This record gives sequence, structure tokens and C-alpha cells, in this order.
Amino acid sequence: MKLKVTFSDFFVGLPAGILIFISTLLFTTLLGRILANVTFAGRDWLALPVLAFDAFVVGLLARLLRPYHGPGTALAAGILATLIFLGLRLSAGADGRYNPVIFGLPGLAVSPAFCLLGAWAMGHWQRKKDR
Repeated sequence: MKLKVTFSDFFVGLPAGILIFISTLLFTTLLGRILANVTFAGRDWLALPVLAFDAFVVGLLARLLRPYHGPGTALAAGILATLIFLGLRLSAGADGRYNPVIFGLPGLAVSPAFCLLGAWAMGHWQRKKDR
């Protein structure tokens, strides 16, 4: 996979990064409503697979819609989603309540990694199909 990031990738990656952010909040809210009466240790970690899946799907779509610039767009989307999560964490303040997994280091690392993984997987599947 050739990774070439251009300036236009950040413009296309901006809505994709917002899509990662909004879909993660939506699906974790739905998951929280389903598990409203259930409490257990490690509940915050349930949001991490949701973020990973959302980022992976956005990476797949980026490579599907932009075959040549897909990896760069996926990386830009992951970085922009990470910056959104980081900005919200930094603005939450000391007494703010937030998920320490999503807004912490694991969530900040998962978003760009799984976006690139999704772009790589779509490129691999497309090359395999063309053979």
C-alpha cells in the first residue's frame, strides 16, 4: 500500500473523521441504553471495539471511493477523528465526566490505526478480485 497524503485528503477526510466521531457516540449511547441496568468492571472498554469498527468501515469506504488516494484519506480521517476526541477531552476540564478509554490513549491510537487497516484491507480485496 502506497501512502501518499495530499492536502486534498484532509478536506475529504474531515467529513470522514466527523463520521467516525458521530457514529462512535451514537453506537456507544445505544450500547449504554441496552446495558443500562448492568454494571460490571471494564464497562468503559466496550466502547473501544465500537470505535475500532467505525474507523475500519470508514477506511474501507475511503479506499472504495478513492482507489488511489484512499490510504491518505483514511489516515487523514483517523487523525482528524483523533483530534476531535483529544480536543473534547482537553476541554472537559478536571471535573468533566468522559470515557477514559475512548478519550484516552487507547481510543486516540485506535482511530488512525483501524482507518489504515480498513484502507489496506479494501485494497487487498480489490487486488485479489482483479486477479
